[in-house]
Formats: sequence, structure tokens, C-alpha cells
Amino acid sequence: MLRLIAAYIIAFNVALATYHHASANNIDSRIVGGNETVIFDFPYQVAIEYSPFYWCGGVIIGRTWVLTVAHCFDTLLNPVNVTVRYGTSYRLLGGQVVNASNVIIHSDYNQTTLDDDIALIQFDEPLSLSRAARIAYLPNDENSTYYGSTVNVTGWGDTSEGGVNSNVLRKIEVSILTQALCEDLTSNYDYPVTDKLFCAGIWEGGKDTCTGDAGSPVSLGSTVVGLASFGDGCGRANHPGVYVNIAKYRDWITDQTGI
Repeated sequence: MLRLIAAYIIAFNVALATYHHASANNIDSRIVGGNETVIFDFPYQVAIEYSPFYWCGGVIIGRTWVLTVAHCFDTLLNPVNVTVRYGTSYRLLGGQVVNASNVIIHSDYNQTTLDDDIALIQFDEPLSLSRAARIAYLPNDENSTYYGSTVNVTGWGDTSEGGVNSNVLRKIEVSILTQALCEDLTSNYDYPVTDKLFCAGIWEGGKDTCTGDAGSPVSLGSTVVGLASFGDGCGRANHPGVYVNIAKYRDWITDQTGI
């Protein structure tokens, strides 16, 4: 597996010579490819809903807290009207639904640049934990790096560019790129890639997040290391997805939640 990961990264470097930038961009983060999965394998995954619609993904990080990305709330008239569905593999079906009591958006979040694209949803009543609903492990070291690692990304987002949301939770396996390569491949994206973000993908494309996957988890083993943030199209070759690096926000998360 390590050689396969290295091959992906080498291929990304070779691809730079012929890399073509697309002008279209989709900030809802963009799951394409991959396979259906079950919530028991990713029990921290939740669906954020703005009745009657599925809206974004998120991650259970405490009995009364879910972590997601800030841009999910950009167009909502009243973010506190969101609900969170958890403990189910199906979009808009099953599990349990809880009302948000508070939404905390990072104070430095910038809608223009998507800098500090991270937010928290709080509940008055604790979530009912079970085999299908568990608290995620988060990285503890803000300097953690994952270059070359193969990670799982899950979500109910569109299964193709311009397509429709999946009714069943899906997952993909992608590789995390070096920061330098990430910045090279995304230099013509609409939003800058800072050191608080990382890229993941496969060089030939076909596996990626898509519209509706924003806020969904990037899992390295049992630890959630990232959140789907943005990209350029869905599953295009040499166009990796961009993810919030949770390690860079551990102090902020602790300050807001005590976790």
C-alpha cells in the first residue's frame, strides 16, 4: 500500500507539466466514485438538514457538539433552524433528528476567501450514542501532517458533477498530497489553499467529494483529520479536493467546547 500511495504522489508531480486549470468552481465541496457504505463503519458522520432539505455533512465530536464547515451557513436566513440527523446510512431517512440550539462560526471566517471555514453546532440535549452514533477521535497535535496517507472520505453528496445527491452513504479512498503539490494543483482555484487546509485525491480523477459533501469527515483510521471544504468540479483529473485540517483548529475547538 505504501508503494501505491507513493505512485499516486509521483503521478501528481508528473501531471504538473500538462496540468490544465478549469474556471468553474463549486464551494459546496464536491462523493464521486467509491462505494456505498454503512453508518456503523463511520458512526460519527451526521447529516445537517434545513427542512425539508439535506444540506451538509458533519462530525459528532461530543455529546452535544457537531463539527462542520462555516460556508454551510452562508445562505441560511436563520442557521439555528438547522437540524442534525444521525445514526443512519440514509439521506433524509431513519436515525434520530435533533434541533440545533446554537451555531458557532469561526470569528475569522471569510466568505470571500473561505479562510477559517469551520463551525460548530451545539445541542441542548445530549445525543443518544450507540453503535451507529459515536464521538469521533480528533488529532491532538496542531502540527500533525498526513502527507502520503490514504484516507476515507464519506458523504451523501452528488455522485457525479452536476448530478444528484446519493440516498445512501458513500465512501472513497484518496491520498493526501504534500502541501507544495497541493498549492501548485490548486493555484487557479477560486479560493487560496493555506496551511490550514490540505488536498487529497487521485491523479487520474474519478474519486472526489461533490456538491452536498461539505463538512463531511476525512478519516485516517479511527481519527477524523479533515472536513470537506471546496474544490474545482467533481472528480476531474489533477483537481484534488480541498479539506480543512482539523489539527490546526484543535485549540479553537477546545476553547469553544471544552473538548
